Amino acid sequence: MSSSGISNVLGYEVVNLPSPIFPPPQIIEDRDTIEFDVLVNHEAQQKVIDRLTFSSLDSYF
Repeated sequence: MSSSGISNVLGYEVVNLPSPIFPPPQIIEDRDTIEFDVLVNHEAQQKVIDRLTFSSLDSYF
């Protein structure tokens, strides 16, 4: 890694970014879904997202 924080991995430029600032805690209810960005490519305007849906055991019966 160079002193600029940029390195090259398998031909791709990799840049170290500061740690993200997390939002305040949220109350999640049964069957709520949250979505967050995992990877973002601003140049290609593409992103990989992850969705998590929460449910209690009682909702299955």
